[in-house]
Amino acid sequence: MRLKGRERKSIVTFCGLLILLLAVSVLLFYFSPWLIQNILLWQREFNQSIAAALPQIRQNSLYAGGTLMLISFLYGLLHALGPGHGKFVIAAYLTAQPSQLKSGVGLSFLSALLQGVTAVLLTSVIVVALNLSSAYFHGTQLWLERIAFLFLLWLGWYWCRQSINSLWRKPIVAMNIRSIRKADSAKFVPLPRQSAVKISTVSQGASCSCGGEHIYQHMQRARQDRRSQWLTILTIAMRPCSGAVFVLFFSYMLGLYGWGIAAALCMALGTGITLSLFALLVRFARNSALRVSRWYFSPAIATQTGGIIRFVLGISLMVIALGLLYTTTLQTTGGRILFGG
Repeated sequence: MRLKGRERKSIVTFCGLLILLLAVSVLLFYFSPWLIQNILLWQREFNQSIAAALPQIRQNSLYAGGTLMLISFLYGLLHALGPGHGKFVIAAYLTAQPSQLKSGVGLSFLSALLQGVTAVLLTSVIVVALNLSSAYFHGTQLWLERIAFLFLLWLGWYWCRQSINSLWRKPIVAMNIRSIRKADSAKFVPLPRQSAVKISTVSQGASCSCGGEHIYQHMQRARQDRRSQWLTILTIAMRPCSGAVFVLFFSYMLGLYGWGIAAALCMALGTGITLSLFALLVRFARNSALRVSRWYFSPAIATQTGGIIRFVLGISLMVIALGLLYTTTLQTTGGRILFGG
């Protein structure tokens, strides 16, 4: 049997992605310890550069301030490459939810920006406004981490419930409104009595007789997607970036807190760009896998695949959330025992 051009292209794409995935897996297996160790060293060097650039702002605010913003932005780009639960949550969301490209990139970028805003608000309230000690600050930060992990647990449970409902959905009652046209009195012919509202039973996921998707299903799906988006954003944004906290503390001690806020937002901007690129990669891999799967699975199986994947990811998120919550009870810096800050 000869393959069509589209089928051949899909198979070539699938083989290329498989080879790329295997190559990346081998590289990560052998070089991940070296990469993580060097990322931590690079972050330490960036922290030292930030600590050196901040005091120089008093002598040359334009040059030293620009250098501080550049270093903070590069720190954000690099920091997002390290281990962290945010990338896993973004990857899980983009894999489970059939979102658009603009929506996925916007979600990643907004999560990173709000993470920087959380660091600014936390430092401004606890340290600057209330003038409390660092012990109170770290205690508040620990409870914010726990709240973030509870949001992660909620997101996993929500996906599990959503997937179960989609796999065992019940038929719903749909109303097709017929148009009532004014009859011509000269050619009036009595017709059998009919209701203007026709009640029919359609299952969720089926299309209406008019050819468009059912309005109720569309509104319900949009509401569920918005809830998943906000849970994903809150899960990431509730944990302030450790680099942003460092620059905010140091700038406050030097009396340059305004510059510290600007540097923290530049870090969030760099982190948002890296997370957005990561979201593009995840979405491209997901769409390529879906295109290839159409040639190997029947439509009946393909319609259930999304619910099964969402259920598995939901279970994974719940297990990880429980593990991270447990680490916050240990004598460590919160969830950083498993995922870096």
